[in-house]
Amino acid sequence: MSLKTLYLSRNKFQELPSSLLKLEKLNKIVLNENEFKIFPKVLLKIESLERLILRDNQILKLPENIDEMQNLKSLDLRNNKLQELPSNIDKLQNLRRLSLKGNDINEVSTSIEKLKKLRIIELF
Repeated sequence: MSLKTLYLSRNKFQELPSSLLKLEKLNKIVLNENEFKIFPKVLLKIESLERLILRDNQILKLPENIDEMQNLKSLDLRNNKLQELPSNIDKLQNLRRLSLKGNDINEVSTSIEKLKKLRIIELF
């Protein structure tokens, strides 16, 4: 299927189906205002994904293998319940925008400096 953008906000989702993997050209997914507490792991496997917007959920932690999302350019996790970033966040070498406002993150590792393409970072 050639769908490139998918908006699934305000649906009370807590998880996502693996059938999303069939969307091979998906490059943007918006999942605002759902009920995710755990980062949806199926997203890690969508190789074409460039923009991920997961605002206003209840995500506590990002997966350690977040570095699998090599094509990700924009990651918006505003208003979740994150307390830290995984140590390998610096492996997302195509990341240009990182939005983390409204979380419980008190400090960010200096490894984030390795993100050479990062142009916008919103922390507080």
